[in-house]
Amino acid sequence: RLIPNPVIDLENKLTKQQIDLLDDLTSQLKKEKELYVYIVTIDEFYPYSTITDFSNRYREYWAPQTLPKKGAVLIVVSVKQRQVRISTG
Repeated sequence: RLIPNPVIDLENKLTKQQIDLLDDLTSQLKKEKELYVYIVTIDEFYPYSTITDFSNRYREYWAPQTLPKKGAVLIVVSVKQRQVRISTG
């Protein structure tokens, strides 16, 4: 499992301050709403051809072993591809 942290900026588009803010927000959602939210910025969806296929595959794969009551949400952002996808369980 790749995700030690709920924000992975593979495109290097976020500042340290933005990452810290998103970390705080995702931690608050996990605690208050019993929902694991994580955010990934990525250039390409390889080995998948679409953002939908990529996000559906990795939503559960990158989530922690024990999910909160309401499951996991993956937000994928690709600035290069100009696409955003929110994948829910």
